Amino acid sequence: VPGEDLPETSSTSKYWFTCRGPKGAGRVGDVQLSFEAVRKEALKVNLKLEAGKGREGPQEMNPPVRPESSFFFLTSPYKAAVHILWKNYKWWILTFLCILLLALVLYIFIRAFIQIQAENIFETSPSPNVVVNVA
Repeated sequence: VPGEDLPETSSTSKYWFTCRGPKGAGRVGDVQLSFEAVRKEALKVNLKLEAGKGREGPQEMNPPVRPESSFFFLTSPYKAAVHILWKNYKWWILTFLCILLLALVLYIFIRAFIQIQAENIFETSPSPNVVVNVA
């Protein structure tokens, strides 16, 4: 009887096949196929040996671990400002804001001082020829 010398299951042969895009345009991935020769008597004992029953479905992959700064900057401008500008130029920005605040306070002070001095210089005091009736 041919095939009597075969064991119940033979070793699994695994091969990788390259998948190509439409019209053979470049490589898109690889598929692993496994082949196993099984005797009919072994199938009656173990139903998992039937075609397609021996392996589980593909395992679900964990989501990728990405650093916090991995994002598309146009979709989140706030994140872009924090990760690109703030982390690298924090002290320059703070120094600029302090100088700007100091300049603003100095401007307001000088403007108020000049306005007060101008009011004192051009203050209209009654001339001696004008009689003011105070009732």
